[in-house]
Amino acid sequence: TLLTTAVTDVLGKATFKGRQATESKSVVQARSATNPEINSDSVTYTYTGLTDNNTTALVYGVVTDAATENGVTVQATISQDPPIEDRFNLTAGQSYSHSYVQTTETTTSFSGFPAQTNTITSNVVDNRTYVGRESITVPAGTFETCKFTESTSFDGTNSDTSTTWISVDHGFFVKSVAGDTENVIVSLSINGNKVIGN
Repeated sequence: TLLTTAVTDVLGKATFKGRQATESKSVVQARSATNPEINSDSVTYTYTGLTDNNTTALVYGVVTDAATENGVTVQATISQDPPIEDRFNLTAGQSYSHSYVQTTETTTSFSGFPAQTNTITSNVVDNRTYVGRESITVPAGTFETCKFTESTSFDGTNSDTSTTWISVDHGFFVKSVAGDTENVIVSLSINGNKVIGN
């Protein structure tokens, strides 16, 4: 079990890889009571936008600086071309497919060793389905959500599947399941006001 705490601030307009975007900064702490060697602190900048009709969120990329308790530091820049599309004008049961090239540039440093930089480029295909509305209960409460399923393949292989529940009222992530990994919201505040489910 890993408890992750994130504080996210929307910073405003910025440029990412030549695109005008909205920049958000998330300061994240990840802590495990049973495996402290995987504890980490990170800062992630996310660059997003909207289509002209405001029905599709665009994700241009992220930049993350992370450090573990055993001295490993990682800087990763992930960009997508064209940007990832999150469509929110679907009816229940409707699906769409989206293809893009994802580039991941990673620099890893460890005390006493030279930094190593790697760049990986993948052709990605996302198939996403809006399943419909569903009420779910997590430690933060019970929320009315939009349920999505997604299948993602990289370079034609390694297809990953996941299910995500997004809050109807606030648009935030409530729960996700991918393989044997489950993530749920334990508590949430927006502008200092605690959000409690029904």
